[in-house]
Amino acid sequence: MTDVCDKLAAQGNFPWSSTPEQFAAVIESEIARLAAVVKAAHIKTE
Repeated sequence: MTDVCDKLAAQGNFPWSSTPEQFAAVIESEIARLAAVVKAAHIKTE
């Protein structure tokens, strides 16, 4: 498992454990953050 963690860290990713509720909160906050970026940049879907 250390090899996997080392490879992830080399890519700037760091694994962590959390509950499903904590994970859902992270996803919700990322959606809100990125939605603001998309709106500010006037990004449209094709």
